[in-house]
Amino acid sequence: MRVYSFIIALQLSLLMWVGVYHSARGLYLKLDASHASNVSFIPADMTPNDTR
Repeated sequence: MRVYSFIIALQLSLLMWVGVYHSARGLYLKLDASHASNVSFIPADMTPNDTR
């Protein structure tokens, strides 16, 4: 039973660190996009005026 609780705690901490990394990376990309306004992080096929 102790092994299972250790595995669950390990997965929870890994999930927390992945969430922190993704939120920090998204914030960095947003700040970088506000500084360099000529660079678009949205691919062409995700724009709302897609004519396909």
